[in-house]
Amino acid sequence: MIRRRVVVHGHVQGVFFRDSVHRLAQQHGASGWIANRWDGT
Repeated sequence: MIRRRVVVHGHVQGVFFRDSVHRLAQQHGASGWIANRWDGT
């Protein structure tokens, strides 16, 4: 199992970022979770 932590910076709210990442993950057989940081970003 390979584990990766990815932090994305920039304008990602209101552009369906999570949905896009979820779709790409499914296409590549990846699993995991995505969340905002503690400060809401």
